[in-house]
Amino acid sequence: MDEKVSNHNNNIIIVDDSLDNLRYLKDVLVIHGYQVRTFTNGKEALESINTDFPSLILLDIMMPSMDGYEVCQRLKSNELLNHIPVIFISALNDEASYVAGFNAGGTDFISKPFRRLEILARVNTHIKLHDALLHSRSQQKRLQDEIEARKLVEQELYKSKEQYMATLYGIGDGVITTDSNGYVLLMNQVAESLTGWTQQEAIGHVLENIFRIINEKTRKNVEIPVRKVLRDGAVVGLANHTLLISRQGKEIPIADSGAPIRNSEGQIIGVVLVFRDQTEERAAENRLKDSEDRFRSLYENSAVGISMTDSDGNISGNKAFCNMLGYSIAEFKEINWRDITYPDDIQKSAEVSNSLILKEKEKIRIEKRYIHKNGEIIWADISSTIQWDTEGKPTYFITSVTDITARKKAEEKSLKFKMGIDNSEDAIFITDLNGIIEYINPAFKRIYGFSTSESLGKTPRILKSGLLSQSVYEHFWHQLLSKKPVSGEIQNKTKDGRIITIDATNNPIVDEKGDMIGFISINRDVTERKNTELKLIESEEKFRTLAESTPVAICIYQDDHWVYINPAGEKMGGYTAEELYQNKYWEFVSPEFQDFVIKRGKDRQAGDKNQISYEFKAINREGKTRWVFLTGSTIKYNGKPAGIISVIDITDKKESERLLQESEEMHRTIFENNQATMLIIDPESGDILEANNSAASYYGWSQAALTSMNIAQIDTLSPEEIKLELTKLGEKDQNYFQYIHRLANGLERNVEVYSSRILRKGKTVLFSIIYDITERKNAEEALKAAEERFRSVFENTMVGLYRTTPEGKIILANPALIKILGFNSFEELQKRNLENEGFDLEDLRKEFKKTIEKDGYVDNYEYNWIKQDGSVINVRENARCISDDDGKIHFYDGVVEDITASKKVKEALAYSESRYSDIFKYAPVGIYLSTKQGDFITLNNRLAEILGYESIDELKVKNLENDIYYNNDERDLLIAKYEPGGSVLNIDVQWKKKDGNPIWISLSSHAIKDEKNNTLFYEGFVHDRSAGKKIEEDILSERRLLRWKKR
Repeated sequence: MDEKVSNHNNNIIIVDDSLDNLRYLKDVLVIHGYQVRTFTNGKEALESINTDFPSLILLDIMMPSMDGYEVCQRLKSNELLNHIPVIFISALNDEASYVAGFNAGGTDFISKPFRRLEILARVNTHIKLHDALLHSRSQQKRLQDEIEARKLVEQELYKSKEQYMATLYGIGDGVITTDSNGYVLLMNQVAESLTGWTQQEAIGHVLENIFRIINEKTRKNVEIPVRKVLRDGAVVGLANHTLLISRQGKEIPIADSGAPIRNSEGQIIGVVLVFRDQTEERAAENRLKDSEDRFRSLYENSAVGISMTDSDGNISGNKAFCNMLGYSIAEFKEINWRDITYPDDIQKSAEVSNSLILKEKEKIRIEKRYIHKNGEIIWADISSTIQWDTEGKPTYFITSVTDITARKKAEEKSLKFKMGIDNSEDAIFITDLNGIIEYINPAFKRIYGFSTSESLGKTPRILKSGLLSQSVYEHFWHQLLSKKPVSGEIQNKTKDGRIITIDATNNPIVDEKGDMIGFISINRDVTERKNTELKLIESEEKFRTLAESTPVAICIYQDDHWVYINPAGEKMGGYTAEELYQNKYWEFVSPEFQDFVIKRGKDRQAGDKNQISYEFKAINREGKTRWVFLTGSTIKYNGKPAGIISVIDITDKKESERLLQESEEMHRTIFENNQATMLIIDPESGDILEANNSAASYYGWSQAALTSMNIAQIDTLSPEEIKLELTKLGEKDQNYFQYIHRLANGLERNVEVYSSRILRKGKTVLFSIIYDITERKNAEEALKAAEERFRSVFENTMVGLYRTTPEGKIILANPALIKILGFNSFEELQKRNLENEGFDLEDLRKEFKKTIEKDGYVDNYEYNWIKQDGSVINVRENARCISDDDGKIHFYDGVVEDITASKKVKEALAYSESRYSDIFKYAPVGIYLSTKQGDFITLNNRLAEILGYESIDELKVKNLENDIYYNNDERDLLIAKYEPGGSVLNIDVQWKKKDGNPIWISLSSHAIKDEKNNTLFYEGFVHDRSAGKKIEEDILSERRLLRWKKR
C-alpha cells in the first residue's frame, strides 16, 4: 500500500468545509504520488471539475450552502462528468445516510475518523475501476467507429450497384420499346414502376394497353407518341398537362418523347418511348409558387420592414418599412436609397453593399440611420443580401429593417445612468444575493482606498469598523432580505484603517418578476460634515457655558429686538429673558441716551467695525437708574446680521470716581480693597505709580514690585506702541482698550482696560481698571470660527438646507435649496409660508409635522414638490426638530435632495428592461444565451418550438455542443470563426431536434465580452431553415437533371 502511484489518472479532488480534514487527506494522498486539489465548498469544486476532469472525488456530506448529496447529483446529471467516481467522506455512518449517498450517485463511503490504509485502498481500487471503465468505453467507441466505417463502405457498394443499373438501362427515366406494330418489347424498372406492369407481363401487349395517357385538364384520352412516330417517322413529344393512368388507376403527371428505331436501311422497326415522372417537378413548382406567395405575403404583411433596392439605387419597401419612415408605398417609387439615409451613414452603406457585389460577403448586417419624412432620425438594424440574374449580374438587394430607435435611446439613457454612477461623488457598490461585491464605482476606491481587484469577490465585511453590534447587522440583513431599503449613518473602516462616518442607503435589486437578484449600496462620506457639526456643537456649548456663567451681561439683538439674554443680563435688568425678547433693545435705556444707543446699535448691525465702547444710563425693572459700560461687535445670527454686546454695570465705578474726587482717602480705601484689578499709571513715562491688592494677586507680583515696574514690562506691545497708546489715553476721551498682558508666571492674558484721567497730587494720571477677558475672547473667536465653517458648508453644499418655524415661516435656506425650487433669491423664497402655500404636491405638510413632532425627525421622506414655475420635481427630505430644554419645538432643520433625474433614469431603465423582456419572449426567432461550455443561460419559447421541445425548461438542461449540434465539432469551428471578430451572421448549420432528426437552421451569434475583452457568454438568434433548405435542394436537383439531359 505504500508504493507510489503512476502519474496517469492520479488527479483527485477533495471537497470538505473542514481545513483539518483537507490537510490530512491531502498529505496522505500526495505522499503516495497523487495530484490533489482541495475545495471548501461544492460550488467552487464544480467550477473546477468542469475545466479539469479529476480521476476521483472525495466529497464531504455535511457542508453549508450546498451539501455533498446535491454536489454529487449535479455531477451525475452531466453526461461529460457522470463517469467520475465519488467517494463520500462523512461522520454519518447510519444506513439512511449510506442509501442517500448511493441514490445521489456515490460509489463508496469512507467514515470518519479516517484510517490511512483504508483511504489508500479505496482510492486505489476506484481509480483502477475508473481506468477500466474509461478503457472499456474507448474500446466500445473504437468498435462503433469500425461499424460505422463498414456501413459507409456498404452504402458505397450499394450506390455503385445502383449506378451500374442506371447505366444498364440507359437513363433514369421510364423506357419502353415497341416493334413496328406498337407491341411492347422491353421495359426498364422505372417504366414498370410508373405503369404498374412488369416487363414480363407487358411483353406482347399493344402499347395502348400498357401506356394509357389523358389530358390533365380535359380528362380526354391522348394519342400516345408511338403512333405518331410510326405514322410520321419523326421524334414526337407530349404536350403539357399529360397524365399517365397506371395499371392500378394512379394518375401520374409525366413528360415524354418518342423516337423511331431504324434498321441499317433506315426503315422503322420500332419505337423507343422515354418518359419521366413529373410528380416532384409539379410539387416543386407548386412549392415554388407557394414560396413566392408566402414571400409576397411576408413582404407585404411583415411587421419587420423589408426593402428592395435595384442596381441604380431605386428603392421600394413594404408597408412596415414605409410606415417606419412616414412614407406611402407610392411615394417610395420616386425615392433613391440615398435620399432616406442619414448623410454620415451613406459612405458606410455603400461600402457594405459593395462587399456584397464583390462577393466578399454573402450577407451583411449593420446598424444605420434613416431620415424620417418629418426629419427625425430613425435607428435601424438592417440585414441585406443580394440577388443575381442568370448571367451572374446583381439585380437587387433585399434588406430587412428593424426599428431600434427606442433601444438606442434606452442605451443612451442607460449609458448616462452608468456614467452618473461612475461619476458620482458617493461610493456605490453592487453585490449578489450572497453579499459578494460585483461592481464598485471610482468614488468607492477614492473613499475607501480599495481597488477593483481588491473589492470584487469580497463582501462588505472589508468595510466593517467593529464599532457596531452584531444585532445591528442582523437587523440590516433582515430588512434587505424583506425587500425593504435600509438607510442611516454608520461607521465604516477604510483600507488604511481610518474610521469614517457614512450616510448609507441600501436597496434590494429585483428583476421584472419581483425576485431579488442583488443589492446596491450608496455611501456618502459625511465624516467632515459630522466633525463640523460636532465642532459647532462644542463651540456653541463653550459659548453657552461662558455666557451662562459670566457675571458680565452678554446680549444679542437683531433688527430692533433682543434674541438672546444671558442670566447676568436678566439679573442686571431685573427682567426675564422672555420678557426682554418682547421689547426693543433700547427701551431699557434712559431717555437722554436713547437716540445715541439706537444709532450705535444700528451702525453695529450694519457692519461698522469702528464701533467704540461707551457708557450710558439704563433703567432697571425697579425704575432705578444704573450706569453701564457697553462693548460689542457684529455677528451672523441665524444667517442674518446681529449685534453681540457685553454690558457691565459701572454704577459702582461711577460712584467710586465721585468718591475719589470727593476724598483721596475714600479713593484709596476703595482702590486698595476693590475686587477689580486697578493700576495708576504715569501717562508720560508709563511707570506704574500704584497697584491695588487685586492687581498684585492677578499679576503675581507684590504691590511693591508692581510700583517699581513700567507698564511695558506687563503689556506685550512694543515700547513705541505703548507710548502711542499712553498718548491716546492721556489726550482723548476714549477710556476702553483691549491689550495682552503678561503675568509673573509668563502667561499672557487678554484684558479689557478701562482708563480715565484723574488728578493725583496735582498731576494728571491714568486710573485703570483691568478685567481678564481671555475666556470671553477665546469664546468669541471659537464662535466666529464655528460660524464661518457653518456658513461655508451651508452656502456651498450641493443639497438644500433649510430652517423653518413650526408655523411655516422660512428662517434659513441655502443657495442650493433656492436653486432647487427655482427662486432667484432668499428674499423671494421667504415670502412663502409653508402652512399656507407649501411646495408639496399632495399637501403632505400635516403628515410631515405629525411624524417629525412625534419622532423628532423624518428620514428619506420622498415626495413631489412644486417649483416656482409650476413644474414638479421628486425630492428626498431628512429633517429634525430643534427644541429647548423644556421640549418646546422652535425650528425644523432639514436637508433636501433633488432626486428627479435619478427617478427618471430608474423609470427609463425599468421601461427598457420591460420592453426587452417582451421582445425576447415573443420574438419570431429563437434567441438564447449560453456559457462558453455550451450550457444554456436563458432562451425563449420560439427556440424550444423550433427544436421540438415542449417547454423552455425541457430544453434548458441540454448542452449545445453535446445535445443540439448534429455534428459535435461544428460548434467549435463556428466559435473559432467568430471569437476574434465577435460575431457570425446567418450561418447555415444542422442542429438536432428532440426526436434526434437533423434540422437546418440559420444562426447569427456573437460573443459578449467584459471590459478586458474576455468572453463572458454567447448570444444567438436562430431561424428555422428546414423549408427553405428543402426547396433549395429540390431546385438544385432539377437543375442537375436538366443539365444532365442537355448533355
